[in-house]
Amino acid sequence: MKDGSFVKEVESSANLGRISIVVPVLNEAESLPRFLSDLDRILNEISPAVDEVVFVDDGSTDGTLDLLSSALKTTQNCYSIKVIERKQVRGTVDAELCGCRNASNPLIIKLDGDGQHPPFVIRNIINAWSNDSDVIVASRYIRGGGRLWSPQRELISRGASFVAYILIPNSRRLGDPMSGYFMVKKSLVKNLASYRNHYKLLLYLLASSKNLKVREVSYTMKERKGGESKIANSKSGFVVNYLREVFGYYLISRKERY
Repeated sequence: MKDGSFVKEVESSANLGRISIVVPVLNEAESLPRFLSDLDRILNEISPAVDEVVFVDDGSTDGTLDLLSSALKTTQNCYSIKVIERKQVRGTVDAELCGCRNASNPLIIKLDGDGQHPPFVIRNIINAWSNDSDVIVASRYIRGGGRLWSPQRELISRGASFVAYILIPNSRRLGDPMSGYFMVKKSLVKNLASYRNHYKLLLYLLASSKNLKVREVSYTMKERKGGESKIANSKSGFVVNYLREVFGYYLISRKERY
């Protein structure tokens, strides 16, 4: 394993031709062992395309940091691990942007460590990338994709996408603008302003950049394996928080159009 370390929130230099993975975590001790095993397997298979994984912890209290610390010390692999330890929950977008800014490489794949984003899809995402790509999105709503979850969650997801389509024109180019699993150029996200209690970085990106070259690859999303839902646990409640967030992105998208 390359040298791993706990790091401060600082910008790292780029290494052209390589990919970093960014994983926000919050009380994921139940799902992390399986996730780390699956991630290790796929990254060693596709080496050296991905040579860094950046975990951003937002104040876990269930032993998540102990598991990540153990991974730093014991895993034998072809990629380095960084763990950014933060002391409080600031929202998924803030954590993801922190991870992107600390990533060493010009391309970033963002996924969750709670079991909902299968690491093997990383191979398909990378294979879909081309020289003129800006974003490759893992989609649940195109042919070949799927969702293994409750009808209630399906309704919430569909409703959230509908609101996004109304307010953010760029989102209409995707079957799954709500996806949290995607590959993006670091240059497109590293300078985005951080907001507390925001949860949809892809929507933020779509609102902020009007001429993105985007593609989708299919995958099936499962129910989370454990830990805490960062959206469900937001203090203002999911619906109110989401509407506030997407309206903010709507205002950003209007500035981009004029």
